[in-house]
Amino acid sequence: MTALAIVLLAIGFGDLSHGLAGMPSSRNRALLAIGVSLVVGVVGVLGNDGRGQDAVVTIVVVAIVASAWQLVRVGFASPQLQLATLGGGICAAAVLSTLHFSGHNGLWGDFLEESRIDLIRETRAAEVLLILGVGVVMVATANAIVRVVLDVVIDGDPPTTRIRGGRVIGPLERLLIVGLVVAGQPTTAALVVTAKSLLRYPELRSHDDVDVHAVTEYVLIGSLMSWSIALAATIPFA
Repeated sequence: MTALAIVLLAIGFGDLSHGLAGMPSSRNRALLAIGVSLVVGVVGVLGNDGRGQDAVVTIVVVAIVASAWQLVRVGFASPQLQLATLGGGICAAAVLSTLHFSGHNGLWGDFLEESRIDLIRETRAAEVLLILGVGVVMVATANAIVRVVLDVVIDGDPPTTRIRGGRVIGPLERLLIVGLVVAGQPTTAALVVTAKSLLRYPELRSHDDVDVHAVTEYVLIGSLMSWSIALAATIPFA
């Protein structure tokens, strides 16, 4: 799991360099994000006492996935190609989930072992690192994925540009869902989803200058995709 966690951290921090939207605004910003991902990947490998073939594979995957994911979104690639690139990244992540670093988890493991909090000290370093990696991806990267999916499904421009709270609500919602499911509280996570849906409906109805049906479809697709990402992120902890 250590290799998978490092890749998630690298990609997540790369997208965070674009802000909460997670979408590069220019090729230079994309190159900056790739650089951030590579730095995070190298630091992650070194900090976890990575060595040998698994460490090399992890860095190579970070470089390939980060470069493809960032550059494909600032070129002339279609949303479908962007989703295909994302699918390739997911397959690479599945392969990395089978890799295990040798050694004692390096500086990161030593830091956790010296913690005064029993829960942290008794948790495996790889699990904590994976939780952090998933948490980072749930912010800007997940927002970017939802945006790409909406570009595939929705023809033309979005039905409204006035409802932008999702960039903040979405990450918070996903983090809550992942945290509650991992903690063994899926029913509470379902209540969070229900509450969000009920609170969002009056906001949609309040905009008289837009097509309510189009906006509802837009928000519904985005919400369902966001929830799917959050639930998929809990699979490594099952």
